[in-house]
Amino acid sequence: MERTMSFIKHRLPTLFALALLLTPGLAAAAEPGDPWQVALGAGLSTRPQYPGSDDTRLQPLPIFDISYRNRWFLRSSDGLGAYLVRGENCWISASVTPDLTRRRETDDTRLRGLGSVHETARAMLKAGYRLGWLSGTVAASSDIAGQRQGTLLDFELDARQALTERLQFEGGIGARWANRQYNSSFFGIDAQQSAASGLPQYAAGSGFSDLRAFVGASYGIDQHWSASARITAARLVGDDAGSPITERKLFTGFAAFAVYHF
Repeated sequence: MERTMSFIKHRLPTLFALALLLTPGLAAAAEPGDPWQVALGAGLSTRPQYPGSDDTRLQPLPIFDISYRNRWFLRSSDGLGAYLVRGENCWISASVTPDLTRRRETDDTRLRGLGSVHETARAMLKAGYRLGWLSGTVAASSDIAGQRQGTLLDFELDARQALTERLQFEGGIGARWANRQYNSSFFGIDAQQSAASGLPQYAAGSGFSDLRAFVGASYGIDQHWSASARITAARLVGDDAGSPITERKLFTGFAAFAVYHF
């Protein structure tokens, strides 16, 4: 497992670049018709002040989903990229996406001496499969901006069901695996950091970082407008849960937004 994760960490940006080079040929085969699909919106979401924090921050939630010829996309959830495979029930995509997860020394007095971990950009390969009302996705992403945020594997199983013509319900579960670099950056404490902060040294190795469950609903107001909301409960596990930096293992987040479909 560790050997496989090491391969992903070092080869993912190369595989991502190769995938994008191959995509123009696929895009040329897209079906004719209106090439653009656009949806824009905004909302609010809550998240931990930093991973493991017991403080919550409220942040704006821009929503955009723009696609060209059903191949190229700019999406708030996946960044800028393209579909490499897009069938009726399965798809594979490659993208560059921002990761706003960060930790600043000024977030909490306990963090002084630990240094800051800044936002980064990731190269991501993502695959999904849908079977009726049930879908599953797996995404491998790697830090390409040199911010010590390592490599992540995210797994999600999502169930969607239309309750009425306009109202749709969803629920699901997910898990995140993080490599040693990611876990060390956010949850590890080396000798120098220990001396500067007063916290004990702590080694955070690779492994599953969190488990989560979510429920949500979306409502079609009219042919253009829709509104959605989601509640997520996530729990830190493994070395991340046992870190002296971690103040709260269980976090409940909320997101609500409205979208206009052009």
